[in-house]
Amino acid sequence: MESGSDLKSYDPDELMVKRTDLLVQVLLNFDDSAQSTSNPGRVGRLDISQVEDSLRRLSLTHSYNHLDADDQVERFAIDQNLSKLIRSRIFRIKLSKHDDDTNDISNDINSKNIPEDPNGSVSIRSWTMTEHVYRKDHCPFPTMARGLFTHQNFRPDLGLGRGRHRIVARGYDKFFNIDEVPSTKWDTLEKTTKAPYHLTLKANGCIIFIAAISPTELIVTSKNAVIESDQNTGGKTTALHSQMGERWLNRHLSSVGLKRTELAKELWEANVTAVAELTDDDFEEHVVRTPTSEVGLNLHGINLNTPELLTYPPQVVAKCAERWGLHPIRFKSFDTIEEVRQQCSLIEKNGWDDREGSVEGIVVRGTPIDVEPSINIFKDPSASIFWKVKFEEPYLLYREWRELTKTALNVVDTVGPDWRSKFESTLNTSKRVGSSADLLSRAKFFKINLQKHQSSETRLYVHWLIQEILERPQTFEQWKDNRGIIRARESFLDWRSSVAADEILNKQANVMTHPNHLGSKEAAPQIASQSFDKTVLVPIGIPGCGKTTLAVALSKLLRCDHTQSDNITTRKTGPAFIENVKSLILNRVGPKLIIADKNNHLKTHREALTNLSREIRNGIQFGKSRDCREIRRLNVRLVALVWDIKSFPKAQLLQVSSDRIMKRGNNHQSLRPEITENGFRTHESILMKFLRDFQGFDKALNREDMGFNEVIKLNFLGTVETNLKIMIDRLLKICPEEFNDIKLDEKSIKNCVVEALNYKVELKKEMKVDNKKKMVRFRYFAVQPELDLRSKINQIFSSIAKDGTVMNLDLLNQLNSLNRFTFVPHITLLHTNQVEESSGDELKKSWQFYEQVVSNSGKSYGDRESLIRLEFGPNLVWNQRVMVVEARVVDGTEGEQIRRALGKPLHMTIGTIDESIRPIEGKLLLENFLCKKKEGNEKFDLKENDIHQICIEKFYCFGSIKGFE
Repeated sequence: MESGSDLKSYDPDELMVKRTDLLVQVLLNFDDSAQSTSNPGRVGRLDISQVEDSLRRLSLTHSYNHLDADDQVERFAIDQNLSKLIRSRIFRIKLSKHDDDTNDISNDINSKNIPEDPNGSVSIRSWTMTEHVYRKDHCPFPTMARGLFTHQNFRPDLGLGRGRHRIVARGYDKFFNIDEVPSTKWDTLEKTTKAPYHLTLKANGCIIFIAAISPTELIVTSKNAVIESDQNTGGKTTALHSQMGERWLNRHLSSVGLKRTELAKELWEANVTAVAELTDDDFEEHVVRTPTSEVGLNLHGINLNTPELLTYPPQVVAKCAERWGLHPIRFKSFDTIEEVRQQCSLIEKNGWDDREGSVEGIVVRGTPIDVEPSINIFKDPSASIFWKVKFEEPYLLYREWRELTKTALNVVDTVGPDWRSKFESTLNTSKRVGSSADLLSRAKFFKINLQKHQSSETRLYVHWLIQEILERPQTFEQWKDNRGIIRARESFLDWRSSVAADEILNKQANVMTHPNHLGSKEAAPQIASQSFDKTVLVPIGIPGCGKTTLAVALSKLLRCDHTQSDNITTRKTGPAFIENVKSLILNRVGPKLIIADKNNHLKTHREALTNLSREIRNGIQFGKSRDCREIRRLNVRLVALVWDIKSFPKAQLLQVSSDRIMKRGNNHQSLRPEITENGFRTHESILMKFLRDFQGFDKALNREDMGFNEVIKLNFLGTVETNLKIMIDRLLKICPEEFNDIKLDEKSIKNCVVEALNYKVELKKEMKVDNKKKMVRFRYFAVQPELDLRSKINQIFSSIAKDGTVMNLDLLNQLNSLNRFTFVPHITLLHTNQVEESSGDELKKSWQFYEQVVSNSGKSYGDRESLIRLEFGPNLVWNQRVMVVEARVVDGTEGEQIRRALGKPLHMTIGTIDESIRPIEGKLLLENFLCKKKEGNEKFDLKENDIHQICIEKFYCFGSIKGFE
């Protein structure tokens, strides 16, 4: 490291090198379907043995290392799961030759450490993670970095885990506002962090990363983009923020006589990213005005380019900023959380000492409680926990005004040139100009919902905004370029001090309490953020999981409304169900607890309820007569009752649900057990459709589920009493007021369960039974195992990979990414084609035997003794089209008869590459392999015939014989 630098020369240890390779490789292979085998979790937290184990699995189960950048982009493009969570983009950066620098540095550009393509450029990949997923309790990302650039195959000559990949630039880990997530509550932070605490001024701009891609070459990026060389962009200007950041960096370096190559050398040897904030109101305005002394790049962090966030303390950052000519960020240090809280309050009230202008907020960084302090705590990089404290005023208020303005201007652009005439046609001339009702009428045209904005200042701003758009549209001419924002706000504030503004404010205040305001007989109170008027319980499951029984039991225990989708007789049950829920919510004298009894297994079902909740919270018209209508606003809490459907094999879910439907018999409105004369359960085809369509609940990943406030997890195999107790325990914490004067002893709970189990439906819908179904003609008979096929197969390959076995896993990777595992795993026993082609009676007798077994089992339920024990292995075989595993019957009531009837090896198809492949291909593939193996044919080469095989440890499970149409 050159003298004068405050940064330490980076000497990575073995663990850090392995972690870096693992992180980049996991990101390259990341997809939602393969997390069980490819995603080890937060890479920066893994120890050496965990890292080595993960690297071994990745190197053996994925074959992407040989692909160039374009190939990998194509691979990502077809990965539908990846597009939901992680996206990436490749930037090609042209390397320069610097004649004015020392030879040893210049020559290093072309050394084996800096691989180039023939055009003298390197490919850098930028990673973008889906923002809301960071909030998830168990975030699936291998890193929490927000802003990450990597150089894959930086050293292609090195093996995975020895320095093949490199992190080029790294931002901070994603961090949240105080009280935004459980981990950033003050009492939690007091338990999880320790001194020193550093408070830094939160700059109001856009983030810029400055790093080195070689010992002489700098790279300047925004959070997700880099300036590309002209040949890669067709001469177009790209990445405006990073381009402006580059210009400012050059200005800052020139101001202190520092060359870019000198800064590159320092950053390269320290292996760090300089993290700065670009604040330049002439380029792009944000919310608060930038003081003159802070225009340009404000350096607020220096991070090591490592999987785990390791960052230099502010004291070092400030010194580096001074040497490099950048603006140092202001900071203060404290020893306790209480001092931090007090200081944040003082800064919010009085601003930052000796600094002009408004303050957006404060960024606080503390030390994790379990991290051993460094000897040089104010000099060395260390692990840190970040959070921010955003100030309500003026920052959040100004930001609200900015977003409202953008919304209104977008309407003007969307409607087109004749927007003014359309606006005037929507006005209600009976409303007094300047009144709250008049403002609501005007704001509605501009897609501004004033029910969400109770602040009198914001309502006054909207009044000014609309008048300004009508009379002085030139005020907003530069808004598309993110300019003119501050000038427009200051124009409003100048007007705000006028007499005219006070008059408008008084008119709005008077009308707010008027009995006819918004057609309501009472004023619209502001809803407290944690106060709920109604709580709606939303089951998420499949038929037979016990939704209605549980709902009835709860309604016997508590005062609650219970609406059932199954009781709706209209053709369109979906809208009718939502209307039923809405009427119960709006009924102010009714119970505060409502059960929305429906499977809600689709995202669209849940989205309809979250939309309803939002609509009612914002205000909804209520009343049959137009003259008597009023606006009602209620804060609705949505609680998801989630059965653990994803925890069980589909065969087991199908069997248990089917048995439960059999057991309840005709005691259901519509889904009653229907069995053909030869024992086929027709209701199982309905259950199978539910299983195929089921979309799991995930508040973090699914946009449709984000509106839910609470989640209660229930056990699919649990009894009604077990699940009722789970629900009571959680509801006591969620809405304890509903349990006032309620007896919760064992006897009371058991009595409610008994009443629920004895509940009889009053409505019986006609079941349209197809006469053809009275006797199903089976195409084949098979044993359906109770097995989670996908998880089991991935587990097998992962386990074998640990032993160092080299395998071709192209097909397995495609089965995972394309979701081509067999949906209903089964072991075919006998197909009707075999019987028809047979000249003897043996197969016909076997067919009759299976018919009898299916007929007997179809008319009974809960009979575990009739299950057959199955064995899988040792041969697992695949080619480019199909994968199969060897199987056989071990024991069971019918086991011996099945073995005698067949006398041939059985198989189970694991999956096929596409739907056009017939299932018989798997059977022929296994038979071909076993035949050659039995013959001991040495000339038969598996690879030449594109056949792959592994010997697996035998595994076992139970199954039952089924007839398939």
